[in-house]
Amino acid sequence: MDASPPQLHDSLDLAALKQQGKAAKIRYDKAQRIHQYSTVFLGIAFGFGIFFRSLFSITKPASWLAFLVLLVLLAITALIAGSARLVIFYRRYTRYIGRLNNFVPAFVPRVKNLYLTFFRPVPILIYTVIILALFLLESNRLRFGVVILVYLYVILYRRFLIWTFKGGLPRIEKVAHYLPNHPVLTDIRISLLINVGRIEEAERLSYAVLMRADVINLLRAGFRLKKLGFGLTMVAQYEKALPLLEAAIQILPSDSDVYDQLALWYLERHDDSERALQLTEIALDFTAPEAGAMRAIYQANNAHALALTGQDNRADVALTAALKSSNKLPAPASAEIHRQAGYVRLAQNNREAAVEHFQKAIELDPNGIYGKLARRVLDSLPPLQ
Repeated sequence: MDASPPQLHDSLDLAALKQQGKAAKIRYDKAQRIHQYSTVFLGIAFGFGIFFRSLFSITKPASWLAFLVLLVLLAITALIAGSARLVIFYRRYTRYIGRLNNFVPAFVPRVKNLYLTFFRPVPILIYTVIILALFLLESNRLRFGVVILVYLYVILYRRFLIWTFKGGLPRIEKVAHYLPNHPVLTDIRISLLINVGRIEEAERLSYAVLMRADVINLLRAGFRLKKLGFGLTMVAQYEKALPLLEAAIQILPSDSDVYDQLALWYLERHDDSERALQLTEIALDFTAPEAGAMRAIYQANNAHALALTGQDNRADVALTAALKSSNKLPAPASAEIHRQAGYVRLAQNNREAAVEHFQKAIELDPNGIYGKLARRVLDSLPPLQ
């Protein structure tokens, strides 16, 4: 297996990025707690609103004062909870958009108007309908009916997305024909196209959405750059992949996945295993133990880097942990763990075990990118003497 040109190398300050990532995770955890508390606070306020609103009618003059007091109390409650969420949102996106505008490649438009990121048409519409139903409709049955209809809409929408994703790529592509600009659907479609080895299609779709100027797409640019860089790495287009992965890390310094994917970029090139080891360790440091498939794949890549740097004992520990989780994972993720296990055993001069792992990867993912890459390695191994 030929090594790629050694002059290709990232220019990232990993120590500084790791500190930024840790600070970002602390801010994110704090924001999540405040978001949860404010959601409960708003829920209680609306609950009291529904209860007290049912006690009087706004068509009766005697009830106007009580109605006005109730509206003021609810407005103050919503203002307190909403302001907390707004401040968190503003700080988070100010930092993110600053990094986005500084580091995205030239072909990606910049976010020019921060205030546009606060506008979410569907949630605003839902909240407006609920508030109008609660306070302007006279019939309790009508108010209850409107709330139930909105709730059913939200539930059915989520169920529809789950049903779509469970159908795999064929169903996603059919639904995407009718919802071509749905951001989540587009991202899942790109991921699945990469997993089945249709990299050119994934690349075309990725570039198309990255070049859109609408805010919703731009806010997902960091994740899409990461995914595109990963796909290009899988087909050995290393020069195109590197600047995308570098940009993604600088935009998303707390995202464990992008560190692991840059590590994979080095491992696939068979170059600078020390750098790959640094990157996999950051990825693991940023990943919770219960992260499942992601953590298992990071452990397998970490084992590969450890084996290449001669740290066989640590490599065995990391690989054992990854393989222990592999049976519970989807077939493509399990195939990738076995592919990396094959590389670990090759680095340890255990060809027989390596071949078993590569064959297992092919068995698990015969038509996907990981199975194809494992087959390529097996075909490149010299015959036994």
